Amino acid sequence: MRASFLAGLLTCTAVVCVGRPAHAGLLSQHVDLIQVTPFVGAETVRLGLADLTGLKAPGVFTTSGATIGGVVGMRLGPLGLGFLVQHTDASDPANATLSLTKTYGELAINAQYGRVLIPVHFDFGYAYLATPDTSVRGPGGKIGIGVDVLALKVMSFGAGADFDVQGYSQNGKLIGGYGGTFVFRLGLHI
Repeated sequence: MRASFLAGLLTCTAVVCVGRPAHAGLLSQHVDLIQVTPFVGAETVRLGLADLTGLKAPGVFTTSGATIGGVVGMRLGPLGLGFLVQHTDASDPANATLSLTKTYGELAINAQYGRVLIPVHFDFGYAYLATPDTSVRGPGGKIGIGVDVLALKVMSFGAGADFDVQGYSQNGKLIGGYGGTFVFRLGLHI
């Protein structure tokens, strides 16, 4: 597993380092002054929620749900800067509603091969977890990769996969979570 992860990381690094500049964007082939990328997909998360007030089934469990969100930012050649918002609706083992929301800043490293854009992104910020009775927040982050096809000069479509980590606290107790997000996305490049 560790060797596969390292091989994937080295492959992604090589792709980013030798990629040609992106040729999307309305005003410049190397710059998107505005880049909007909405997405839909699914998130799976493993949460350790012992003693969280308002949770119907405390303990460690895995849950999944539909996710929706997007990134708004800009691309300056091989670098991208943006702001990500993501929301997932899920439930705990007692079937109580869980709402997972993330608001992160994003740094992306982009490589392009013909009409294929490969962004590797790093996101950090705040994560929010809410039940019908309570809500908590804390730091969170994700690392991910996408593969987008530039269908038109100003539009792309593709898919992405991310690994997420969150940490919440309530009354001095640490609550952690980690998981994955898999999305389909549509990009607008101006």
